Amino acid sequence: MFAIFKNCVIVFFLPLTMVLNTYLDNRACDIYNQNLKIIKERLDDKSFVSVAKISSAIDFFEGVTGIQSHSDGDFAGSRYSPTKEDYANWKKWFKKNKNRLYWDNHEQRVKVRPSLVSVLN
Repeated sequence: MFAIFKNCVIVFFLPLTMVLNTYLDNRACDIYNQNLKIIKERLDDKSFVSVAKISSAIDFFEGVTGIQSHSDGDFAGSRYSPTKEDYANWKKWFKKNKNRLYWDNHEQRVKVRPSLVSVLN
């Protein structure tokens, strides 16, 4: 019975997920790239970037990608020293998953569509 249901899901939802996965949500991608720029500016030390912006960008990436930063926190818990590895990991994640990003108007934040693999499991 489960196999029949799974096959129905594949037949009906595969075309939909294929369409959604080829669509780029420009707003979500722009926000992601703006946060990458904040991290890059901090790493390059080219201009002053506030601790609040850096900490917010780190929180953004951890929430969206699930990839934790190696940045240490200060006494107040703020993190403002992302590593080059963090930047590389978040950039690599974006290249692989940018088609899954979308802007959720209700929650006013960037979210990630489930992958086809997770839908089928």
